[in-house]
Amino acid sequence: MTRKAIVYRSRNNDDRLNYLDVTRAIAALLVITVHVSQLYTPQPTGFWTLAQMGQLGVQLFFVASAFTITASLERLSNEPNAGKLFFIFRFFRIAPLFYFGMIVYFLATQLTFFDNAPHIPRPENSFFNTISHVLLMNGIIPRGGNTLVPGEWSIGAECLFYIVAPLLYRIRNSPRIILVIGFFCILTIQLVTIAASKYYGKEISVENNGIMYFSIINQLPVFLSGICLYVNREKLFKISKSISWTAALISIFIIWIFWKTTFLGGLLFSIIPVIAAVASIFIIIALSKISRFPQFAIEFGRRSYSIYIFHFIIISTIIKLTDEFNIEIEFLQMLIITAIITYFVSGLSYKIVELPIIRFSKRLALRMSAHVLQVDDRSDKKLKNQKRNSWSG
Repeated sequence: MTRKAIVYRSRNNDDRLNYLDVTRAIAALLVITVHVSQLYTPQPTGFWTLAQMGQLGVQLFFVASAFTITASLERLSNEPNAGKLFFIFRFFRIAPLFYFGMIVYFLATQLTFFDNAPHIPRPENSFFNTISHVLLMNGIIPRGGNTLVPGEWSIGAECLFYIVAPLLYRIRNSPRIILVIGFFCILTIQLVTIAASKYYGKEISVENNGIMYFSIINQLPVFLSGICLYVNREKLFKISKSISWTAALISIFIIWIFWKTTFLGGLLFSIIPVIAAVASIFIIIALSKISRFPQFAIEFGRRSYSIYIFHFIIISTIIKLTDEFNIEIEFLQMLIITAIITYFVSGLSYKIVELPIIRFSKRLALRMSAHVLQVDDRSDKKLKNQKRNSWSG
């Protein structure tokens, strides 16, 4: 009989992993910042440009995600059911909360309170659109960016990355191939824009928050950066904290310059995600040098998926209430209030939706595992008590 066992690594007891949670916290706060800033009249100031650049928190998410996905694939590499286990973990990590978000935002569209509210999508209830979301394939359809759940384009891109991640893992130690794939993606986007421009008889470029910007082809170089960071972590994590922060700030400054000018023209939003990925790499390296973080920052990162899904409806609710009672809120006040309320609301969804599903997926993986399987666990005490147990199967 095959002997089965499972080893759980608790993030509560491993401070070395906290920097990844804090990375996600920073990314979530950046995304909240840009969506709050969209409610106000743009100002010709450098600070306002930085607020608009908060959308690049998504690229920080992507790099951190690719880093942890590569680690997960490495841990599963000796499992006979590695592929099944990987997709089980990924599906149950992404799908349940996404489906829950679809229900929440659908109900919101049925309430007159949210009529004309910002960040509440007007649902496109076509059969194909709905099915693509249920199958987590909304990233392959032109209108899969903001039709059922606000910001869903990034979830669509993430899910498409999951499909190719096992293949990319196989070439993880071939930097030249990864580099070629990255350049091929950038080149493909440009060729598509040239072809589209000729076909429609007008200039077409990769517009910010447009279809081609959202596409996995445009975002894949960002994910590749996260894979490269993990594979070369022993070398890259030797870079000092000061150099890492300096490199990150230089990268952000370059993005800021490009954002303020038209220097790159139509190339702008196919190049900026790549530069943002470079900045993300150095931010992660710098954070890895910090031994202790505030607990609220760690918890903010752990709730980042829920925060991403629900901060839109929090913003919309606050705006509708302030309009109803004729209350004016300044940008920074709105940002702080949104972040605090979203933090507590996401705590409920994290405990009610995310954690039970995560526990279920781990139990399912436990039944399938034929070897020692190491997975992350943060708070499931019952499962932690099983970590030393083994049985015949």
